[in-house]
Amino acid sequence: DAQGQIRRALRQTVESSPEVPAWQWTLTALAHLAVKLHEEPPERLYHGLNNVVTPSAESLFDGILADYYNIVSGSMSLEMARTFAKGEGGTVQSPGSRGLVMHFDVTFEDGREPIVATADMRWLSKFSDEQEW
Repeated sequence: DAQGQIRRALRQTVESSPEVPAWQWTLTALAHLAVKLHEEPPERLYHGLNNVVTPSAESLFDGILADYYNIVSGSMSLEMARTFAKGEGGTVQSPGSRGLVMHFDVTFEDGREPIVATADMRWLSKFSDEQEW
């Protein structure tokens, strides 16, 4: 439940919801936690979203399809992300007919640092089949 509340708060402005400032400390703690628990991630993680449509080609900016600013749990399993994209997992109450699977490349072959902080959350998750990072 808390994960859903945090994600909803991140989609709102401080002016529109009293929940946003209430989660500020938690979000700061989570950011520090991810840095402290940082481990070498798998090469790619997947994240499934239900009832999401990809942006049109006209919205591309400098080769970037979209920005996604939120806490993201990525799965090591492409099949698990597809399950979420179909609306068959997570907190989707009314699955839509469209889904999206995001592929996150979290390592770089040329030695550059990725712009995401990753931490292995499999030990903490109550859903071991999700293989969460």
